[in-house]
Amino acid sequence: CAVRGLPKEMHKGLNSLIILVNWEIWKHRNTIVFEGARLNIQTLHLTVAHESSLWCFGGASALHELLISSLVPDP
Repeated sequence: CAVRGLPKEMHKGLNSLIILVNWEIWKHRNTIVFEGARLNIQTLHLTVAHESSLWCFGGASALHELLISSLVPDP
């Protein structure tokens, strides 16, 4: 489980990220199945990045902390 290796205060942020990624994969899959689109991982990645920034702007502080901490290298 990915949560085990993470400090307890980051669990909520990871859960938010898991929900966000799964939701965007589901929507992308539906576009492929119902609209005949092609699989495009780059588009999916950009969509997840954009949506995560919107979630953070909308108040998902735990997700914001998780994303910020993943950008800062360990000393």
